[in-house]
Amino acid sequence: MSDDLHTPTNAGPEPAPAVTEPTPVVTEADATAAHPIGTAAYAAPGDPAPAGAAEKPEVQAAAAFAGGLVLALILKRLGR
Repeated sequence: MSDDLHTPTNAGPEPAPAVTEPTPVVTEADATAAHPIGTAAYAAPGDPAPAGAAEKPEVQAAAAFAGGLVLALILKRLGR
């Protein structure tokens, strides 16, 4: 161990190995001129919708900021 307090260490848990799934590919039955056999399969239109505001904290923070700004403007008008 070093006497220098600011020396970085390698202590800590080992990172978990990345688990990767193989990319789905276009099969012979699904092949078209735009998507030949063996290319990466595109997402089907029936996939779930993008995450809503409840799953995006930055959207909630922006809405809270905008709401506070509107409230401040209203209170400023009422104070005149």
